[in-house]
Amino acid sequence: MNYKIIDVVHYGAAGDGKTDDSQAFLKAWMAVCEAATPSAMLVPSPRIFLLNPVEFQGPCMSSSVGVKILGRIVAQSDLDAWKDFDAENWLLFANVSGLVVQGNGKIDGQGAAWWDRESDGRPTALAFHDCDGLHLSGLTHINSPKSHMHIVRCNHASISKLNIMAPEDSPNTDGIDVSYSTDVKIHNCNIGTGIIVPVEY
Repeated sequence: MNYKIIDVVHYGAAGDGKTDDSQAFLKAWMAVCEAATPSAMLVPSPRIFLLNPVEFQGPCMSSSVGVKILGRIVAQSDLDAWKDFDAENWLLFANVSGLVVQGNGKIDGQGAAWWDRESDGRPTALAFHDCDGLHLSGLTHINSPKSHMHIVRCNHASISKLNIMAPEDSPNTDGIDVSYSTDVKIHNCNIGTGIIVPVEY
């Protein structure tokens, strides 16, 4: 499907790995979600985008909504920066039918600072809630504070060609947790712990 591309940089994202780009991403998402024709939020390469906990909410106008991740998205590694957020999830997509998330980019939860804390206090890196028809493919997910991904109440979903990695001292860094969902197909994914994850900043 051909999407109208909406670049997060055009909405103010710095992509320098230091500036909080959360609001720019939300503005770009609003433009995508309110578009009457299929549109996709572009996270361009080779930039690094620092995000605080963000919720990308639907429902959206179009029956198909895209997110194309070619760059790197990173979480705050300083836990003091999380004090203003009561977040179970770092990145959350909710109530978006026909969501297509793809690309060869990376999502880095920078979880090492969390791993000596109780599991209940650590966020999941990426979550999808009530996203029927979800298609997720191609991305690399590393160093989640807790589980890398939660799929909740998402029916008829396809998850493929993901690389999900965390080192052996990372506790409870599940790959993909699925709950309250039907017809979820997961195939051709590499999921592992005990792996040395290269840093390429």
